Amino acid sequence: MLPIPVRWLKHLVAGVIAAQALIVPLPAHPQALTPADALSVRRVVADQLDALAVDDAQRLYDTVTPAVQENFASSGDLLAMLRALYPMVYRPSKIGFAPAHALREAVVQGVEITDQDNTRWLALFILERQPDSSWRVGGYLVFDNPWLPA
Repeated sequence: MLPIPVRWLKHLVAGVIAAQALIVPLPAHPQALTPADALSVRRVVADQLDALAVDDAQRLYDTVTPAVQENFASSGDLLAMLRALYPMVYRPSKIGFAPAHALREAVVQGVEITDQDNTRWLALFILERQPDSSWRVGGYLVFDNPWLPA
């Protein structure tokens, strides 16, 4: 578990809910997150980070939702975008997982990332359940993480 104050994580999660509400109408009641789902969510995020670490564009592409895939002509284009816009996610020097939280139809997996310059970041991976009951990443928000001492 990350040593991030719970009150801060709650504020960030509330921001994710608000941002998501602007994009997609969501049902009123969240679904419970089972331990098996929490493990599956963590594995998908870890698989995405592992794919980025070795420039495996196809494996990366397989971890994202079809809606994300539709925005890119190829898996290589997705990899190039993440490399350019999210260098801290592309090549972290250290990661730590927080517990996943169910938010309506999605799950947020918090990951503390330390980049190559020893800057700390908090990435909130937003995962969506697919028709086959698997989980895929639909997007993420990344914030600098000033809550932990250097």
